[in-house]
Amino acid sequence: MSESEGTMRWPRFSKNSRNRLRTSSVFTRALLTYAGAAAAPPCSRDPPVYRRAWVLQGCYSWDLILTRRRTRIINEVRWLVFVARDVEAQRRMKVFLSLSHDDRKAVEELIAQMSAAGLQVWDADREIQPGENWALEVGRALAQSDAMIVFLSPKSLRSPQVQHEVDFALTSPRYEGRVVVVEVKPTERIPWILRKFRPIRLYQSPARAAKHVISRVRHLAKATRHASRKSLSPA
Repeated sequence: MSESEGTMRWPRFSKNSRNRLRTSSVFTRALLTYAGAAAAPPCSRDPPVYRRAWVLQGCYSWDLILTRRRTRIINEVRWLVFVARDVEAQRRMKVFLSLSHDDRKAVEELIAQMSAAGLQVWDADREIQPGENWALEVGRALAQSDAMIVFLSPKSLRSPQVQHEVDFALTSPRYEGRVVVVEVKPTERIPWILRKFRPIRLYQSPARAAKHVISRVRHLAKATRHASRKSLSPA
C-alpha cells in the first residue's frame, strides 16, 4: 500500500525513520501507523526537531507529554481547591452538642471556651427558635455537623433525645472517629460503646477538661482532613 492509499499517511519524517518503521513487526507497524496517521498533520507543522523524530518518539510521545502536562495542571488545581476548602472547613468546624437540659449550667463554661477557641458549636437551646420544628432542626444539624460531643450524666442517660442523637452518631459514617464523650457528673453504668471513647471527666477539673476536649476535637478533625488530603493528593 502506498503512502497516499487509505489512512496510512506518513508524517514528514526522514527516510531512515521510515525504514525503521517498515522493518518493525506487524503489530508495531500497525500501532505506529495509527499513531503517525492520527498525529501527522500537527507533526508536520511542528519544529524540525520533532519532524525528524521517529513516529513513536515524535507524534505519540509528544501527545503523551502534553496529556501528562494537562493532567498535572488539573491535579494541582484540584489540590489548591482542596486546600482552600480544608482551611475554610477548619475555620468553621461545627460541633454538635448532645446534652440534657438539666446539665446546661455545668457545661456553660466549657461551651464558651470552645466558641472562643474557634469551634462552631451547635446548641439546640440556642439555635432553635420558639415555634420552629425541633425534630427537623435537630436532624438538619446532625446532618451538617462535623463532630459530636456527648455530655454524660445520670439524667442524660435517661433522656430519649440524647439516646437518639448518640445512636445517629454511632451509625453514621460522617461521625466515624469524631465523637467525644464528656462525663459531666459521676455516672455509673456507662454503656460500653461510649466507654471506648475514653470519657473526659469534667467534674474533676473543668479547666483541664476544657483543654482536653478542644484538643481532642481538633486532633480528630486534623486526622480526618489528613486522610481526605492523602486520597486527593496528586500522583
